[in-house]
Amino acid sequence: MIRFCVLRPSSAVFTAAAALASVFVASADVPEIVTERTGSMKFDRTYGREQNSIKNTLTPVVAAAAQATHRVFADGSHAALATAVHGEGWLLTKASEIASKGKLEIECAGGLRLPASVMDRLDAYDLALLKVEATGLKPVVWSDQPVPTPGSFLAAPSPSEGVAAVGVASVGPRNLYERPKGYLGVQLRRRDSTAAIIDEVFSGGAAERAGLKPDDVILSVEAVGVGNSDALIGEISKRRPGEDVKMKIRRGTEELDLTVTLMDRRDFMAHFSHGDDPMVLMSGRLSRHRRGFFHVFQHDLVLAPEECGGPLVDLNGQVVGLDIARSGRVESLAIPAADLKLLLAGVTTGKFTLPNLESLREDLKKADLAILAAQQARIQAEKTLQRAHQLHATVPERNTSTTASAAAAETPPAPQAAPETTLPPSNPSSDPQPTAMP
Repeated sequence: MIRFCVLRPSSAVFTAAAALASVFVASADVPEIVTERTGSMKFDRTYGREQNSIKNTLTPVVAAAAQATHRVFADGSHAALATAVHGEGWLLTKASEIASKGKLEIECAGGLRLPASVMDRLDAYDLALLKVEATGLKPVVWSDQPVPTPGSFLAAPSPSEGVAAVGVASVGPRNLYERPKGYLGVQLRRRDSTAAIIDEVFSGGAAERAGLKPDDVILSVEAVGVGNSDALIGEISKRRPGEDVKMKIRRGTEELDLTVTLMDRRDFMAHFSHGDDPMVLMSGRLSRHRRGFFHVFQHDLVLAPEECGGPLVDLNGQVVGLDIARSGRVESLAIPAADLKLLLAGVTTGKFTLPNLESLREDLKKADLAILAAQQARIQAEKTLQRAHQLHATVPERNTSTTASAAAAETPPAPQAAPETTLPPSNPSSDPQPTAMP
């Protein structure tokens, strides 16, 4: 079933809507091709929404937001996108994609790269606030409209290509936050309380990828000594998934330094369950940190992990959010514009703005007092109504007709209008005639 929506009479919007409608109608008859090697499905994208012809149609819609979109390079590699939020060199990006990296740079128009510094980080949203020594950046303008309803068309701008991806909103805002903890992916030798010894290394886990092996003894984590299994677990749980952690280990008689990129246990379990299931990975890689966000809405734009951190735009060109994670085969997550406006209220201080707890407590106290006063007023009104019922019950029922007659008798008569005086008709012959003077 195809649904059509009525949009405001803007030529750009109508053109974009018509193009997208043709995409989704045509994609209903896209043929499937099953390869003999993997059995995974590939599709003829001639009419797909990822075609440049479709993206080019939406380029004017995202043009303003694209000017605020920049690439972030970490140690020389493209790591994420950044969104300019203030003309004096302030930008937002996805924190976990640049965590534990050395040299950070922002690529501006013309390919110019400027050194960037992380000024603040907010783990609940996986956001990092960056600063570059530059002026004249074109900041994004956040929308004042509500979060797009499911089914609304959306687009993600790209710094060079105009449009990175096109799709629709799928799930409204929700709180997914639970503090994620780093996961190593090992079984420790619990019977030994004097050292943190690895008993088993799980396949596909962070430890295996870093080269850890059974019987390795972990001596320290980020230069903090760990004398037993509990100490190691405590140090690892303090850190977030995606964070690079330096470890010193002893293997036999040799001491080694390793760097481990921690995982999220939930992501590891998903990997353990699905392995390299082509249905999970058929549309590309997922973000390392893709769960546990405080307040996000969901859409189906196909984004690479390094395309997160940029603005999300509706068909009216309004920036409705910031893409923060590719979380599934057809799932990406975005932070609503309203949340970002609050967090960036004091952006030039170099810190995210969090709600003032004392002010909120005072507001809550005032609200409680108002509720108490309203409850007392309601109790008083109930008592007054009860007394009125009792009073009515003590008064005999009155005769309505007698009362009405008595009221009529006591009513004084209305004053009579004075009779009209009728003048006799005028007779010209009887009127006195003027007399001539002698």
